[in-house]
Amino acid sequence: MLHKKLGVLYLNSFLKEYNSKTLISLFVLTIIIILLIISVDNFASKNLGQSIEMTGLFGKKIILFYGIISMWNGVLATLLGVNCVKSDYEFNLLPQLLAFPLSRSHYLAIRILGAWTIVELYYLVSLILGISLFSITDSTFNFDIKVFYAFAICSITTLIIISLSVFFSLLFNKLISFIITIFTSMAVAMSNSYYSEHPIFEKSLSEFNLFTALGAFFHCLLPRLETFNKISNLVLANKEVNFNLWAEFGHLFFSLALLYLITLQLFKRIEI
Repeated sequence: MLHKKLGVLYLNSFLKEYNSKTLISLFVLTIIIILLIISVDNFASKNLGQSIEMTGLFGKKIILFYGIISMWNGVLATLLGVNCVKSDYEFNLLPQLLAFPLSRSHYLAIRILGAWTIVELYYLVSLILGISLFSITDSTFNFDIKVFYAFAICSITTLIIISLSVFFSLLFNKLISFIITIFTSMAVAMSNSYYSEHPIFEKSLSEFNLFTALGAFFHCLLPRLETFNKISNLVLANKEVNFNLWAEFGHLFFSLALLYLITLQLFKRIEI
């Protein structure tokens, strides 16, 4: 019986975003980006005698497109993460949804999972559309299956961003939550980059100041966004992944679980 209730709530996550103009706008923008890349490639081919694929002007088209879509993917993850719980609270839907009955832990997990699934479907459809159009318009285009391996790894960063945005949405309004999530994600990414090259345990206490200490906090206790971005890019570029994957995935499990539990405790304090 519980699984049916969870299934209904999961499907409701899709229905809630079905009428959203955000998804439509981003999808239209994605098509424009694909056509722009194709147009630039055709221009280079006619005027320079070589295509993007051959000149390396922007690297492989699919890598360029993958990078742009990944950026939009982060924005969409933040938007949906901020909205998935907050909108239910604002429209007074929480009492009805929890009256199924559903525990708050189940509700929160399903809302996060629903938002993550929507973002990943957008990401996947965009990649397939881009690959299809590139293949149709360019006989020299070489498809690499590694783009889907990279996509699978990048889906982890989507889950991290959604989890962060849900947490902040319980503390602030949507706009402030969106802004804070963006800046926090940037701070986490910079901390990950810095401490991946300058391990914390190799530093003496005298080397720490306010910023490096805050960076160490982000790097140790929050999920490592930039680490999985780098792994995704290394896989896409067919380069060696020079990370301890067991350690990184172990840290991911611990930090995501901690973030979820803190968010859940905050959610339980909300009066409905």
